[in-house]
Amino acid sequence: MNVFLATLGSSGDVFPFILIGEHMAKRGHKVFLCTNPYFKGLAESRGLNFISVGSTQEYIAGVHSRALWDKKTALDTLCRYMLNQQEEMYQQLERVIDSSSVLLTSLWSFSAKALGEKKGCCTLPVRVGPSTFLSCYNLPQHGKLALANKLPMPLRKGMVSLFEKKVLDKRLCAEVNAQRSRVGLPPIKRILSQWVHSSADGLICLFPEWFVHPQPDWPRNANLVGLPLFEAQDAPADEELARFLESETVMFSPGWSLQFDEYFFNAVIAEVTRQRRQCLVVGVNPDDVPVRPGVLVRKEVDLESCLRHCVAAVHHGGIGTISHCFYQSVPQLIFPSAFDQFDNAYRVEQLGCGIQAKSRLPEKFSDDLTRVMTDENMRKQCRRIQEKYGEKNHCLENVRHALEQAHQRHAPTPQCRLQMA
Repeated sequence: MNVFLATLGSSGDVFPFILIGEHMAKRGHKVFLCTNPYFKGLAESRGLNFISVGSTQEYIAGVHSRALWDKKTALDTLCRYMLNQQEEMYQQLERVIDSSSVLLTSLWSFSAKALGEKKGCCTLPVRVGPSTFLSCYNLPQHGKLALANKLPMPLRKGMVSLFEKKVLDKRLCAEVNAQRSRVGLPPIKRILSQWVHSSADGLICLFPEWFVHPQPDWPRNANLVGLPLFEAQDAPADEELARFLESETVMFSPGWSLQFDEYFFNAVIAEVTRQRRQCLVVGVNPDDVPVRPGVLVRKEVDLESCLRHCVAAVHHGGIGTISHCFYQSVPQLIFPSAFDQFDNAYRVEQLGCGIQAKSRLPEKFSDDLTRVMTDENMRKQCRRIQEKYGEKNHCLENVRHALEQAHQRHAPTPQCRLQMA
């Protein structure tokens, strides 16, 4: 098969697609990744062909934007960033995709999904987290939207419908439908809440049922395959880090979002060391953090081997970090900032594997930090979830089977059969 992976977004959106692509390539399929060139070197090192959309400079400017990680401006900023890339993604993929291709699309790859319609190829949306499903039965933890879970169902459905129309479609419909019109496709609505998930070929969900139960209004063909574990690269041997991890250590992974709050960033480090634990700060340039006792900073680490030696993890709520913590049975203290991070943190807390911090003030989160480091019941629950997780990356074989079976089942649309005749 020729497999095309179309994804837009940050590393949390792209890394799972690279992992899927690498697995498919090892099984003999020809795989193409279409995304920002920031990920080109990594993708090619994993055996993927690469199709560029946008520039590395645009990506770096985007993820470093304070407006992207402020919950008041995040959605508008994200929509503008994603919409600006749709036309180029369509043009790049249009040259190489035909009706025999298999196309995997991320949440924001609207134009790629539209191209799948146009070409009549086998198209499967891929969801990296459950917060993208706007279910009336269990609304995701997106700010005030989650409050609707307490309303009677008729009122809840009305609120969801209003949210779809006045918040989501208001920002997306005009530009998405303008592009669809240019390529001869009919207009759509309920874009982020319904259309992006719909495909007769299937829907791949990169999380298991023990993380979230499918709801009655989810697409019926949603296939929950499990949580993937991604390592960006093999970190070089680091003797200093190995010695550091011999003592009780808390890993602090702020991601892009928490690095902007300098007071909070330093407060976490100070509180960890005040409680007589070492602090390993990952994903941050060491030159940007003053040297201090009991603190080690690394831009790149082998997350799996580091977490194995940590008593707890403090992080931003990215689904990738959460997956690694589950796999290593590490309790988590999560400080979400935007997007799926709130919903992810909520689910970790519901599973009894961590705490969603309610404040960034050290006098407020100090007790939470103590608990994730010392609570034996939480640690036991983490071990139970570790057992449920099972074998590392077993979900990739589930994805492969789903794609190969979908490709075998798929029949071109009447329009495409006419074009091929």
